[in-house]
Amino acid sequence: MKLISCYVSSFGKLKDFKYDFTDGLNTIKEENGWGKSTFAGFIKAMFYGLNSTEGKHDLSENERKRFAPWNSTEKFGGYVVFETDGKPYKIERFFGSKRGEETVKLYDLTTNRSFTDDANVKELGKRIFKIDEDGFLSTTYFSQKEFEVKSSPSITAKYNETCQVQGQESFDKAVVEIENEMKKIKVFRGEKGKIFDVKREISDVAEKIATVKQAIGSVGNLDAECAELQSQCDKLRENIRKLTDDIEIAGRQESAAIKKRTYDGLVAEKSEFLAKKSATDRLLGDADLSEDVIKDCETRVNDYGELTVREKSARADLENLTEAGDKKEDAKPKKPNKLSALVYAIAFVLFAAGLVLSFTVGLVWLTLVAAGFVVAVINILFSGGKKPDKTGDEKSAFLVMAEMKKTELDEIVSEREKLKNGLESFFAAFDFGEDAFKPLTYSDKLHTIRRAADDRSDLIERIDRINEKLRELGKPQEIPSDGKVYDVGALKSELKTATEWLNDKITLLEKKKNRIESIKDQAENLLDLESRQKELRDEYAELEKEYRILSLTNEHLKLADETLKTRYRAPLQESLNKYLAATGVKFGATIDTEMNITVEVSGAGRESDYFSKGYRNLFEICKRFALTDVLFTAEKPFIILDDPFYDLDDEKLALALALIKKLSEEYQILYLVCHESRRA
Repeated sequence: MKLISCYVSSFGKLKDFKYDFTDGLNTIKEENGWGKSTFAGFIKAMFYGLNSTEGKHDLSENERKRFAPWNSTEKFGGYVVFETDGKPYKIERFFGSKRGEETVKLYDLTTNRSFTDDANVKELGKRIFKIDEDGFLSTTYFSQKEFEVKSSPSITAKYNETCQVQGQESFDKAVVEIENEMKKIKVFRGEKGKIFDVKREISDVAEKIATVKQAIGSVGNLDAECAELQSQCDKLRENIRKLTDDIEIAGRQESAAIKKRTYDGLVAEKSEFLAKKSATDRLLGDADLSEDVIKDCETRVNDYGELTVREKSARADLENLTEAGDKKEDAKPKKPNKLSALVYAIAFVLFAAGLVLSFTVGLVWLTLVAAGFVVAVINILFSGGKKPDKTGDEKSAFLVMAEMKKTELDEIVSEREKLKNGLESFFAAFDFGEDAFKPLTYSDKLHTIRRAADDRSDLIERIDRINEKLRELGKPQEIPSDGKVYDVGALKSELKTATEWLNDKITLLEKKKNRIESIKDQAENLLDLESRQKELRDEYAELEKEYRILSLTNEHLKLADETLKTRYRAPLQESLNKYLAATGVKFGATIDTEMNITVEVSGAGRESDYFSKGYRNLFEICKRFALTDVLFTAEKPFIILDDPFYDLDDEKLALALALIKKLSEEYQILYLVCHESRRA
């Protein structure tokens, strides 16, 4: 089998890349970062696809993510042309961001037929190499990441196929299934599996049985406790009944006392209001005190006050005019002034009109009299626009004005006396109880009457309301007493405490009764629990028996497998020694059935881990070549070497390079390297 050519459309950082393979050794020497490991991964991916673990972010676990083209979401892949069994084929495979987007085609270049159905392209690499991906990566694919080779079912199956031993895959499946069944039954670490589950359930059931039996034994004590609690509850109920009766009696007595105090208070308040009403009745008598009467009286009192003020002012004016006239000296008569005479005439008319109107329109006449007086004064002061001289005319003018003022005063006095007589007659009907040394004014009397009238009206309303309350309340009756003195507060406190105790006792009694019922229910399930306990013990014994049988079967199968592996260890050991000798290793080495190498040094066997990394890599290289020789006898595969010698020193590197040159005579080798010193 060999590679002929390939084309990388897009894969990782490689894009639009072609390569034609030759027989023997194909060396690609490029600097770090060129994409050598990507190219090796592309060859593997064309045959086995991509190992993409969905949801993994680690690129080492998600090849689909690692090899997706940079800065692009397009599909990626390409094709490889190869030859097997003397016939050329082409694999064309493209990948998407998800496994379901992958497409693969196989072309038979002899007939130009293409295959896309699952039967021809499913597990294509395994069908071509007769080994799965793990086996491919452990034999002909040398990567820097996975260098060490361990035994695996795929390698064992491949060797058995080579040795014409059938059924290895079924054998491996049988071992896995047996071990899985053993894990289902018993896993000692963490005590997992059916047998531990049954064991725990047996313990739980036994604990429940013991609990039920113990509970059944406690029913007698619970019955006695319930009887005692019931007796305490009965006593507390009787005590509560007596306390309730006492509180009711005390309540009736207290209610009667409150009613009597309320009744007596209302009677006293009514007596007080009646006394106050009698005082207002003495003052007001049977006089008509309607709102119109009071307002008329108020008007007359105000008019009387105004006339009093005007009388005082008129007397002062008359006195001043008389005094001024007496001081004037007689003078020769002068020619009378016609304008002055006219003004006096007007003043006289105003006086006369005021006197006439005083008998008809109330106090309007006072305004006319005052106006006449003012006109006369102005005429005296400003007659002819000259200062008055000391003549007989001036004196006569003062005398005229004095006479007019006296007439005004007489009218005011007459009107005031009329109002006074009326007011005296009105107020005579009331008993003010005046102090002779401090008589009340008409305003005070009117205020007293108004206030007394309001008070009497208010007192009548209050007395009516009290009478209504007394009718509603009724006369209090005496409550017969048993001679006891009750403290209602203390009785209520005692009743509250007794009620709380009773509730606590009732709650506790219900809990104990419920507990007894629960125990009875559990007792009914006791037989079921004991039956379940027997079933679990039988199940436990069966599981122990089944586990022993599976364990013995597994041991015998593994012993048979070890015997089978021993059959191909001899040819593998021979091939390993051949390659170790070719690399110049001067001490012997053995390989066991698990692919572990032991090196003999000074007569003692040492595991390969005791040696340097360079030696360990050399051992693994020889082991891979030996395994490839043994597994691929019908048709030699191609070998991919992804710079596997970077840990070797100069001496071992030279031997390894000489070895692959020798191998290239038998195998097609793709050798990828980044340093000139390791070029082959």
